[in-house]
Amino acid sequence: MEKKKILYINKQYRAYDLLKYQTLLENFDLTVIWICPFRDSDPLPDSLRNNLGFRLLNFKGNRLRPYHIYSSIKLFMMMLGAGQNVSLIISSTSDAWHSKIAFLAGRLLKKPTAFRKEVWTGNGSLRKKVLDFMTLFIEKNSNAVFCDGRKQKEFLLANKLNPERLFPFPRLIKDLKKEKLDLTFIQNTAAIHKSRLRYLYLGRIIPQKGLDLLISVFLRLQKDYGDILLFVAGGASHRGYFKRTSPRYYEHCRNLAKDSKNIFFWQEVPPAAVHNYYHLADVFVHPHKKFLDGNRVVYEGWGNVVVEAAAMGLPLIVSDRVPSAFELIENQKSGFIVDTDNLEFNLYNAMKFFLENREKVGEFGKKSREMYEKFNNPEKLVNSIRAAFPK
Repeated sequence: MEKKKILYINKQYRAYDLLKYQTLLENFDLTVIWICPFRDSDPLPDSLRNNLGFRLLNFKGNRLRPYHIYSSIKLFMMMLGAGQNVSLIISSTSDAWHSKIAFLAGRLLKKPTAFRKEVWTGNGSLRKKVLDFMTLFIEKNSNAVFCDGRKQKEFLLANKLNPERLFPFPRLIKDLKKEKLDLTFIQNTAAIHKSRLRYLYLGRIIPQKGLDLLISVFLRLQKDYGDILLFVAGGASHRGYFKRTSPRYYEHCRNLAKDSKNIFFWQEVPPAAVHNYYHLADVFVHPHKKFLDGNRVVYEGWGNVVVEAAAMGLPLIVSDRVPSAFELIENQKSGFIVDTDNLEFNLYNAMKFFLENREKVGEFGKKSREMYEKFNNPEKLVNSIRAAFPK
């Protein structure tokens, strides 16, 4: 059977997406346009470079915006050229500006278009509301919308999208359990943790992620329960809006932790090494806040780190602002989805649970791994594309 020709547009190659591209490449005749160049710390592997047709816009910024007129026109022309002989155009993240360009290109080429939904709630400026209106327009007028999880689907249904055009599209994250551990790193770090319960935060250190709150809660737990550890792996972000806020926030978090000998900071972790840090931990924590600056509602777009932690078999403590939590966590069986209406109180109790029930760590971790295997199924992605576009 001849493979369906697909043009896929995404912001940038990231190592955690390897399984997604491998799955698409195995089942379809795939061409990819990446907006941003490859990162030195996250290069395109030879397995894709040698087998995948791809083009690079080489946009140097963090995210393509409407006012990037030259790059937008260049991307549009690139899509018109690459989309001539395809049977389907898929664009990641319907909320992004490049998806609006993909929609227009698809209309001119008379090609069916599909978009992946990422953001599931929120508010913002007038500019953001205009873009949200455009996003809803292309979602309602595209041929299909792919949903990472139930929160995205709930959001789309609330906005009156036809449920027959919504299809599951799991954010496939490669299985970190299969990656080879750096035993030297593991052994050198073992001396600091011994048999103490180890919590891990891994990700960008920006205000909405809630690391400051996590440190405050951890210090209370340390006072109440004694010798426990918190590992923090990640650095300040110097991209876009966070260029101004993140370095200050990072220093604020370091200052909060400076008097504790039980909090260990590592800088941003190279994608090829993240599995080593998950391996060191007993429990993964991702306390994303509900409000920023006192009143602005914020959310996580998806939460890849939650999927990675589940792949490594860790119990999960994640706030209800992270969509992937609702796919990977079964409350009180693989972890806890923490209500952000009283985040500090609920985070304390969720973390306390594993201190008072150490024997549950392995049981919860095993269930977490099972949830990962159930959700992270490549067949779901392939079946959704075929069901959405059977011809």
